[in-house]
Amino acid sequence: MFGSDPREQLKLLSDHIQGQGHKINRLILSGELAPQIRQDLFTKEVGIWTNPLEKIVQNFYLQYLKVLVPNDQDSVPYLSYDACFGAFIHDYEQNALSQPLDQHTIAQEEAPKPSLFGAKPMTKSPGLKAPSVGIGKRDVFIFLFSFIFSFALIWGSSQLKMIPSFGNLALLKQTTPTPEPTTVPAASPTPTPAIDRAKLKVKVLNGEGTPGKAGKVATYLKERGYSDIVTANADSFDFKQTVVRIQKDKKESLSGLVVADLADATTISLDKVEELEATETADIIIVMGADFKTTE
Repeated sequence: MFGSDPREQLKLLSDHIQGQGHKINRLILSGELAPQIRQDLFTKEVGIWTNPLEKIVQNFYLQYLKVLVPNDQDSVPYLSYDACFGAFIHDYEQNALSQPLDQHTIAQEEAPKPSLFGAKPMTKSPGLKAPSVGIGKRDVFIFLFSFIFSFALIWGSSQLKMIPSFGNLALLKQTTPTPEPTTVPAASPTPTPAIDRAKLKVKVLNGEGTPGKAGKVATYLKERGYSDIVTANADSFDFKQTVVRIQKDKKESLSGLVVADLADATTISLDKVEELEATETADIIIVMGADFKTTE
């Protein structure tokens, strides 16, 4: 009824019954798995004094087993049919028996009759005589009522543990799930193609007048990856500030690159970058001014 491990459910049943003001004196362990349970640990975990039905029968009701099965080699599964065995003992003791159950009565059946639970027919049994037991309607009613009441009580107590689960289920039914917003992945920026400085045509003009300084600027640019460089003099040598000019179609993509490459020698803002005339063959023209610092 309780499954392979009844401790937790029996603890709930015990708490429920004692919570109503009743006291449980003993708990009888029965069933096929009862012999496998350690009485001391079971009593400690459940919180009720326990007695195995097997020991009770062996100590106090062994003679009733001999009534059912006189042959010691046969056994009666009374742990599985504990209710039936209890009803048999009750009826046996309540009815007026022609012979008491003691060790001095010797009875012999005239004709062997089959015993309960598929045992061999009874022949001679020293000490006991199987009586002819008649079960009345009142006894049947008491037995059925006790069985049904016990089953209903145990089943009801096991459902107490499940009550919170039903409450949570009802709450889930009433709660409308909130739809989660769909996350739209951000568009990845289109990578800017790398600029190959070696393919750019650069012209360096000396606008400051110091001989050989345009060559030093060319060396400065080669150290940064430029290779196609020509040098010449500007129309005048009065440039105080270095000037950068870039072809119109490449100005947007090259301005930041050139300004960054010249940052160690001069300071030029992006808005000061000028456009080259369309007739120029160079991609970039750098007019070196007095502010351009080169390594001597």
